[in-house]
Amino acid sequence: TKAGRQFQQGNKASSGINACCDDKNQDTLDLFRHDTTISAGRAAQPVLIDTLVSHSGKALQWLSGRVHVDLSVLSQLGGHSVQRTHRPAHGMVGAEIMYGMQKALEPYTKTGALTIMTDTKATRILKSSNGSVNGVEYVRGNSETMTLRQHQQVHAPHVIVATGGFAS
Repeated sequence: TKAGRQFQQGNKASSGINACCDDKNQDTLDLFRHDTTISAGRAAQPVLIDTLVSHSGKALQWLSGRVHVDLSVLSQLGGHSVQRTHRPAHGMVGAEIMYGMQKALEPYTKTGALTIMTDTKATRILKSSNGSVNGVEYVRGNSETMTLRQHQQVHAPHVIVATGGFAS
């Protein structure tokens, strides 16, 4: 849809990653939750906000330690009571995360333990008879050729569907 295309094109992480709690400031989980709830206004979803707030510190540690993303700059952006936006000293955070994750995943793709499919549109989630997800139906190619291609399926014990954020 037109609205979907607009959303997809504007979906870029360029400012940083909000995370709590750092020794560099006076942030608390309750303050982060409060700021996020106020910023979201009527669209606030407390369960999602709690997940963000509760796991943000671990996500930041994982990105820095495991994926080796530089998130050394700490800033205070709109809607925050304290500095909690972490970003790299150079470059945009979204691009830095993608490059870091590509490097971290490279050994798995080289051995065939992981397949990353770009220019691929998931058309249906496949489920087993007990209802658990066990695969994806998809087509590959650019937007002009996808409708002409035959749908294929991949079955796996673990399925991750990630959309957007990879060069739109």
